Amino acid sequence: MPTRRIPVAKLSRVIVDNDYAGDPDGLVALAHQLLTESTDVVAVTASTLPPPHSMPGGVPGSIWAVRRPGGNLGAAMDG
Repeated sequence: MPTRRIPVAKLSRVIVDNDYAGDPDGLVALAHQLLTESTDVVAVTASTLPPPHSMPGGVPGSIWAVRRPGGNLGAAMDG
């Protein structure tokens, strides 16, 4: 029996902000928001942390963590 998707209306616009410092909680939260059909992610921001908690490479390193090669988050963010 084929499955059918029930359309879901966008209920809110979301700005996701995290440090993406290498721990998985921020990346999981971002993935959750990008995959939730009832929200429209309008922006993703990445803040920096002071050493020793900072992501190697600063903000570019944070962007790489989100758009990691071979991952699906970059494709989801691009469109």
